Amino acid sequence: MAHVGQVVDNPVTKDTLTIVAMGDDRFEMDFTMYPGGFIPTLHTHPNQQERFRIVAGRPLFSVARRKHRASPGETIVVPPRTAHKFRNDTGEDVRINVEFTPALRTAELFVVLGTLAQTGKLTKRGIPRNPLLGAMFVHEFRNEIRSAGMLAITNAFVAPMAALGRLFGLRLPA
Repeated sequence: MAHVGQVVDNPVTKDTLTIVAMGDDRFEMDFTMYPGGFIPTLHTHPNQQERFRIVAGRPLFSVARRKHRASPGETIVVPPRTAHKFRNDTGEDVRINVEFTPALRTAELFVVLGTLAQTGKLTKRGIPRNPLLGAMFVHEFRNEIRSAGMLAITNAFVAPMAALGRLFGLRLPA
């Protein structure tokens, strides 16, 4: 179970987060993305707003098909159902305070993703190696995150694939 103060390291996407606040209304984390770090896919949050306060570094954001080089002191707000991703293509660490409203199960999502990375279950692109496990992850956190762009078509197959994964005895880490 996720908790305030918990640190989650993702060696695949080259980032570390510390959970700052958790509640029904919001989830907040301090997020550090190291040089070469990235968010694996263009995605949306169907039921949440995401707010990024840039503390240090200059991450490159893509929000609603527009690219933007953010700067320290800047705040970027991504409304629900808006496709976005970002990366650190610079030589310095990027530090961001990130807030999701409402919280939903976002803390658990990041803990599971970090555990998958730490146990070698993600590809170098940051997606689960086993497609059935990937479907289970997407299905489990369907209220928190959805793939966008070309990957969106796969959303129709997620529930049956997740069921098949459970049938084969696969489990997401707790």
